[in-house]
Amino acid sequence: MESSATDTKGWPTFWIAVLVMVSAFGALSWFALHRDDYVTPAGRNPLSLRAGQPVSYLLLETQDADIADGSGPALRRRSLRVIVPVGISRADLDATLRQVMAVERRKAAAADQIEVLAYGPNDNTKGPFTYGRADWARGSGDNYSVEISPGVGDKN
Repeated sequence: MESSATDTKGWPTFWIAVLVMVSAFGALSWFALHRDDYVTPAGRNPLSLRAGQPVSYLLLETQDADIADGSGPALRRRSLRVIVPVGISRADLDATLRQVMAVERRKAAAADQIEVLAYGPNDNTKGPFTYGRADWARGSGDNYSVEISPGVGDKN
């Protein structure tokens, strides 16, 4: 059997293969362009294994309160409670608290103060923080006060 220029028996297979290759290339290109935007639900880019990177966390509670002392307008305070994984390093906890703070500053532009309290998965989240905390107040620019509890991130 001779093949001619008008033989179309292999065309459907050829076009399906081209379509699959173009789709795969497009997906890979999109991922390459947006890989820094790809994060787990709470923050860690799975492609990044360096220390000092934000890790996944669970936002447990957000509270807004107006605080007034009678001497001027009330201050808007936002307080968040997050749960972080057991065994988190000090550098990763610091980065995670700073990331939560940065996200909340964008979301709550009217807030005068923001506080993030971090807890372990099995800790009582109604009491004082057990892993760490971060604070920010209007007028401090991008400077956050971060405090990490003793013993968190220490190797056994």
